[in-house]
Formats: sequence, structure tokens, C-alpha cells
Amino acid sequence: MVYRLYGWECSPYTGKVRATLHFKQIPHQDISPSAMAMKRIVEKRVGFIVMPVVITPENEVLQDSAEILDAELTEAAEAFVQDDGNLAASACASRSRAGRARAR
Repeated sequence: MVYRLYGWECSPYTGKVRATLHFKQIPHQDISPSAMAMKRIVEKRVGFIVMPVVITPENEVLQDSAEILDAELTEAAEAFVQDDGNLAASACASRSRAGRARAR
């Protein structure tokens, strides 16, 4: 199961959440809904049309980019890193090498 991100390309807040999902390598489905889908899915779950909205694998709804980034995505990233510690270690090592190269 994956996170489902509902939002349009033109939304800077959706872009912020999308970038974080990609950066943290959190499995997700990026959904750019039609106006009808926004009404049918988002308004039904949130109470009004807004973006971004994330529906978690547990079927919880998160709305507001700050809430999304602070809540579930942090936990998901931590769980993902725990599942693949080698990935986290290699990413840290890569950043360390890049930082030393810039300092020279």
C-alpha cells in the first residue's frame, strides 16, 4: 500500500509535498485529479475542495502541506529507512563526500 497524493502541478504546496515524497523515497501515487474527482474524492473526505491532500495507507486523510510533512510522512520515512538501513547509510556517505568535495 502506498500514500496517495492529490494535487495539481500548478500548486506550490502540492509541489512541496511531492518533492519531499521523492526525496525521502516514500512510495506514493501522484494523482492530478480532474475538478470532478476533486469534488467526488477530496470534498467528500475533507469537507471542501483543497490541495494537497494525502490519503495514507491506513486510509487517513491529511490536508495542508505543513501537517502532511510533519505527520505521517516523517513516520513513513523513518520506517522506510529502518527497513533499508543500507540505503540510508549510503545516502549519508554520499552527502558527506559531496560536502568535502565542495569544501576543497
